Amino acid sequence: MRAEGPAIADPIAYALDLETYDNLRDPLVANPRILVVVLVPAAESEWLTQSERELAMSHCGYWVSLKSKPASKNATSQTVYLPRKQIFSPSALQAMMVNTANGVDL
Repeated sequence: MRAEGPAIADPIAYALDLETYDNLRDPLVANPRILVVVLVPAAESEWLTQSERELAMSHCGYWVSLKSKPASKNATSQTVYLPRKQIFSPSALQAMMVNTANGVDL
């Protein structure tokens, strides 16, 4: 998702195609599923650098669990909302794994 300007809404609204929405909201899957949206500037040079030493992506990703959300009444897409406090990071992923192992829904 391309970030437009410096101000980003909270929560972040993201239009998701219905097939993906339905797959992510399925309450009967064995492994938890999450949606991660990374906000980046329109100019690639502002968020991606590459050299022989590294491939680096900057800016931020946010996550949300859609498990057990209601079916959409729309024909092609469903807008989902990602709270800005749910930053996708190594520590957030580790916490999700611990919660899942302990039977806690995300």
